[in-house]
Amino acid sequence: MNVRRLVLALTLLASGVTLAGQAGQAPPQTSQPSVDEIVGKHLDAMGGLERLKDIQTMKKVAKVTMQGRQATSTMYFKRPNLSRQEVVVDGKTVISAFDGTTPWIINPLTGFNSPVTVSGAQAASIREDSSFDGPLVEYKFRGTLVDYVGRESLGEGEVYHLRITSASRQVRHLYLDATTYLEVKLAADVDRTKLEQLSSDYRDVDGVKVAHHLKTVVNGAVQGEMQLESVEFNLPIETALFRMPKG
Repeated sequence: MNVRRLVLALTLLASGVTLAGQAGQAPPQTSQPSVDEIVGKHLDAMGGLERLKDIQTMKKVAKVTMQGRQATSTMYFKRPNLSRQEVVVDGKTVISAFDGTTPWIINPLTGFNSPVTVSGAQAASIREDSSFDGPLVEYKFRGTLVDYVGRESLGEGEVYHLRITSASRQVRHLYLDATTYLEVKLAADVDRTKLEQLSSDYRDVDGVKVAHHLKTVVNGAVQGEMQLESVEFNLPIETALFRMPKG
């Protein structure tokens, strides 16, 4: 995978306020929890719906390893659905952003020093995943369908597998730890590419649980890892930061 597509994958998968192992069906359970029960416990584990809704902006700084190359990533997020990621690779800065309508990128590593828009299935997925709160917060209000697939084995533990279908019929699969109810895996098929994010190393940041280690898997192979160095909430961030520059 080239750097441009990998950066897009990292942006798509790392934007949530939101192990390795192959999932498989565990033995049938004596009682099946409802979707609302699972979602409610997940939101409580994250810090509670009220606390999550209090967050208006977020900034993350991380060290990133992509296909053996080291990089530094700075990510900005603002309600309702604005995002920007700056990845410094080999002294050059790759920028990928979403202004609420259009996803765009500047990638000097491939000779594109001017901004270009992202189109097709990748753009549709970025739009779907751009919600500041992630897929489970007030999902019914957004017209999202959440189905309980089952309790499964993942790595050394068990997870609740949820199938999430957006209002525009984009499908993702979310796996929550069956004990902590925190996200451990998010999977999606984008433009005939299977993308997976594995989340671990949860830490408390101002009353909210944030995964500090993210692993990006593309078509079954690890393509990138991200270790957060800092997370800050409710910093003043101008909306202009997310707009695509002219030219």
